[in-house]
Amino acid sequence: MKKLLITLVLLFSVLGSWAQQQSVNEYAYVVVPMQYGFLKKADEYNINSLTKFLFEKYGFTTYLEDDIPSAKRMQPCEGLRANVTKESGFLRTKLKVTLKNCSGVVVFESRIGESREKEFDKAFNLALRDAFKDVEALHYSYEVNAEPVKLVEEVKTFKEKGDEKKEEIVTKVEDVNKVKNVEQVQEAKSGLIAKPYKGLNYKVYDTAGKEVMILLYTTIKDVYMVKGKDEIVHKINNTWIIEGNDGNESMGVNGLDITFESSF
Repeated sequence: MKKLLITLVLLFSVLGSWAQQQSVNEYAYVVVPMQYGFLKKADEYNINSLTKFLFEKYGFTTYLEDDIPSAKRMQPCEGLRANVTKESGFLRTKLKVTLKNCSGVVVFESRIGESREKEFDKAFNLALRDAFKDVEALHYSYEVNAEPVKLVEEVKTFKEKGDEKKEEIVTKVEDVNKVKNVEQVQEAKSGLIAKPYKGLNYKVYDTAGKEVMILLYTTIKDVYMVKGKDEIVHKINNTWIIEGNDGNESMGVNGLDITFESSF
C-alpha cells in the first residue's frame, strides 16, 4: 500500500509538471514588474533584474515592465506576468515564483526557494535561484506554428510576381486552420460568426465554417486582440474594423460583418 501511494504521488507530480510545461509553452514572452510587493523600491537588491536574467537563461523572451515593445503591449494575452513573493520562514529567506496569464490565472508556480544567508542581497539572490530550478525543469520552448505565416508570405510574394503556383499555395494556407492576417480577412469579411472560446474569447468562422481568427478579450469595450498577430479588431460607429501592422506599413479592413454569439 505504501509503495502504491508513493507511486501515485510521483505520477501526479510528473503529470503536473508536464501540464505546466504544456501550458507555459503556449505563451510567447514574460513580463517582469519593476518592483515586487515585499521590496521597498524598484529592483531593490537587483531582484527584478535577476528575475529577468534567469527567465532569459532558461529560454524565455523576457521584458521588464517599463521596456515592453509597443507591439507586445497590443497583445498582452500572448505573454505571462511574473511575480516573486516572499514566504514566511524562521531564520530563512523563502521566495516563490509565479506566472499568470492576462486573465490572472496562475499557469506556473515554483517551489519555495530558500536561503540561510543573513545578508538580504545574498539571501534573496540564492533563494530566487533555488526557486528557478523549477523554471529550468520546464525546458520551455514556445510552441508557435510558423508554417501559416510562412505560407501567407509566400502567397504575397507569388501575388506580386504573378507566379502560376499561387493557387497551390493559397490552397495550403486554407488547409491550415490557424489565425489569418488582414489580407485574408479582406477576402472573407462578410457573414463572419464569432463563437465563444475559452471564457471571454471568440473564434471567428467564415460562411464555409473555416476558422478565420481568434479574438482575445481585453478590458476595453469592443476591442479584441487577434491571437498570434499584431492586429486588433475594434468597433467604431457600429462598424467592426480589423487593423494591424506588418512591420512596414499599417493595414486595415473596414466594415467587417461579424455576428457574436452569446456565451450564455
